[in-house]
Amino acid sequence: MNKIGKEFIDDLTGLYNRRYLYIRAPRKIEETQETGIPLSIVLIDLDHFKNVNDTYGHRRGDVVLREFGIFLNSLLRADDTVFRYGGDEFVCILPNANYEQAKMISRRFVERCRIKEFAQLRLTMSIGIASCPLNARDWTGLFEIADRNLYSAKRHGRDRVGVFEKEKRGLNIPIKEIIGRDEEITRIKEFINPVFSGSGDAVCVSGEVGVGKTRLIQEIIRDTDFQDVQFLNSNLSATTKSIPYYPFREIIRCVIKEHGVESIKDISQAYQIELSKIVPELSDKSKETDEHIFIVDKFRLFEGVRRFLALQASKAPLFVCLDNIHWADDSSLELFHYLVRTLKNNPVFFFFVYRVEEAKHSSFQNVLQLMAREGLYKKTDIEPLKTADVARMLSLMIDGIPSSELTEYIYKETGGNPFFIEELMKSLDTNGAFIWDKDKCVFDKGKKVVIPYSVEGVIDRKLGMMNKEACDLLEYAAVDWQRV
Repeated sequence: MNKIGKEFIDDLTGLYNRRYLYIRAPRKIEETQETGIPLSIVLIDLDHFKNVNDTYGHRRGDVVLREFGIFLNSLLRADDTVFRYGGDEFVCILPNANYEQAKMISRRFVERCRIKEFAQLRLTMSIGIASCPLNARDWTGLFEIADRNLYSAKRHGRDRVGVFEKEKRGLNIPIKEIIGRDEEITRIKEFINPVFSGSGDAVCVSGEVGVGKTRLIQEIIRDTDFQDVQFLNSNLSATTKSIPYYPFREIIRCVIKEHGVESIKDISQAYQIELSKIVPELSDKSKETDEHIFIVDKFRLFEGVRRFLALQASKAPLFVCLDNIHWADDSSLELFHYLVRTLKNNPVFFFFVYRVEEAKHSSFQNVLQLMAREGLYKKTDIEPLKTADVARMLSLMIDGIPSSELTEYIYKETGGNPFFIEELMKSLDTNGAFIWDKDKCVFDKGKKVVIPYSVEGVIDRKLGMMNKEACDLLEYAAVDWQRV
């Protein structure tokens, strides 16, 4: 590098910069054309790097980039060259490497990155590759193919080597990437941080049906910062509302299934007896007691569940998610309130998720208000997507840039609800509203749209929960909407 002028060196990482890439790459491709020896390029992008800057600051982000540059250099062969293309994107030129060899090298990059820390943070990478002369014989064409492959890696969930499916025609549903939730993810991760210092807390995630509440939690749980965290989940429904303590039965069962009944051996016998009354799998642990007594001692049960979760959290920080908590029975809500209040000094973090339209005038709403007065939880409301986010979501579905007409139509018809967007797009596709012209998707707005049954069911349920005055107003608006 000493022979290269400073104008060709990236100030932050010490790697070659984009200016030198544009000089070096065409020369290497010319050599390939003359010798017939293949060459490949590897385009690398750090996944979710923006979240590093947003959460930890740009100074920490700079350290990550410097350490990542050193990491890449350590993996390359003697004749390979790495460049910082810009931001969190890097390019590697691999002489004497065909497409399959470049793919093997790139997969090694991805695997090594998963177990490596950069500034004490775990990150993943997405990669796109292209080879000369297989994919293209000039730099512009080669870079375009690698960029498409990188885009494919991101679209299919990141943390992988992408392959561009050129001949594919159809919609990519469901999409692998969560859209328009960066602020919410950053905020919730800030709420979570005290757990790693031994403190408990809770976050309430609310929004209308289909807005992506559960998907948001799943995205956070998959974050590499939390890969050493235990995660227990219970998903409630209308059919579980009549089952006392259902979410906690399921959570305890999950632990028992993985670790066996020995996982409660350090809890005193009195509490084990109460736990066995709601979790039959534990009954063998207390068979020497009076089995005919099934009346629950509420205090002992509550304290037994608290001790059970505290015991699990003593091994590693614990995340507990109660999804659709608005369908919990009154006993479960009372126990949940008790746990959030009494586990404040344990590394236990609760996610509780509910639909705003279902929670009105319910027992859960009363518990929520009581917990709010006690300051027992943080709150994050998930809103429908904005127009720009809808456009981004559509671009991933059609693997291209959506027309403004399609974006406006979808946004108007769905209000930016991700679930409605996916269902409407599937309906449009089924009814032939999309014409594939080479790599471009053309929208035929004249095609008849059939409202998907899944969306119709949600709308019917929402209407069923509205009072008569609101229904009358909607009926009037449907008849004379211009006046309204």
